[in-house]
Amino acid sequence: MTSTFENDQKDHFELEDALQTYPIISAPANFSKSVMENVRASTPKPQFQLSWIDYALTLFGTGMVGLALFLLRLIPTQWIMLMRFQAFILWEHSIRFAHIPVLLVGCVLVIITISFAMVIFRPPRLIISPSE
Repeated sequence: MTSTFENDQKDHFELEDALQTYPIISAPANFSKSVMENVRASTPKPQFQLSWIDYALTLFGTGMVGLALFLLRLIPTQWIMLMRFQAFILWEHSIRFAHIPVLLVGCVLVIITISFAMVIFRPPRLIISPSE
């Protein structure tokens, strides 16, 4: 009793043999031109159209920018200077922080992610054994 894998392999060999021995005839001279004319005639012309989500996202984005500018005008100058000073102090502390462990961990995570993706998305292997 043969397995389905062996039957598939036998079918594959028969198909491959038929493709190799089949005579090749060239296409008619204007074949591709007529085919492309039919393809162009059958495809509809795309029309630009905005949906409601386009309008909603635009309105939301411009509203947030406007709100941020409005609120920025309401903040006292002393607070802005205090925030800048705190940002400067935070920047000074971050310079002393050793970035090497963070970069190493990040590189290891990137390598693990790429390796995992290569394992998942590798092309399937086609095992062809010689016909007997």
